[in-house]
Amino acid sequence: MTHLLVHLMKEIHILGPMFLHNMFSFERFIGVVRKYVHSHSRLEGSIAKGYGTEEVIEFCVDIIPDLDPIGIPKSRHEGRLSRKGTLGKKTYIGTGDDYFNKAHYTVLQNSSLMQPYVEVHKDFLLFQWPSNNEAWIMRQHMETFGDWLRKKCQGDENIYEQLYLLGRQPSWHVLMYKGYEINGNTFYTVGQDKRSTNQNSGVCIDATDPNGNRQTYYGCIEDMGTRLCS
Repeated sequence: MTHLLVHLMKEIHILGPMFLHNMFSFERFIGVVRKYVHSHSRLEGSIAKGYGTEEVIEFCVDIIPDLDPIGIPKSRHEGRLSRKGTLGKKTYIGTGDDYFNKAHYTVLQNSSLMQPYVEVHKDFLLFQWPSNNEAWIMRQHMETFGDWLRKKCQGDENIYEQLYLLGRQPSWHVLMYKGYEINGNTFYTVGQDKRSTNQNSGVCIDATDPNGNRQTYYGCIEDMGTRLCS
């Protein structure tokens, strides 16, 4: 089968769509109708009866209201996209560290509302220290942008509520989880992945680097949490 895949793209390029020159669809259908056979002495009759029964059931599902389709389980995420922790709930109280500041800066940097304030802060740093190079200004910007924005937003009643909330530092009280549901998906930490049959701790994010280039970053979830209070 691996050797077959090497030639599929070439065949599609030369001959067109697969269903015009391959038997894949018929082979899959034969695999379905073979399951209808319950009496090997009446092969055709079993297939015809099973196929007819399935057609009747599908017709009833489409016509009669308030019936659930057969064979396809209903997703536990259907109709609920809000976030919810599922495994390993515990409370964490932080004391302040470099990772906290970097996480806050990453959120601010990737928000479209922050762009005008980013430029204002960089201009402010250039005005204060005109003799320092661009690399030093960028490091200083990353370290002080959160505190500068928080002070700038205090007392300003004309800014957007989302901007005000982003400018405030996150709470130190955080609920930590090993499993989390959000936007119709369930994510796990790496530690939970090792004990589960389903693995989903890998994530990626599209972000803009300090030079303005769009980059895709990949990683694994080691811990996850949600803010407990403001």
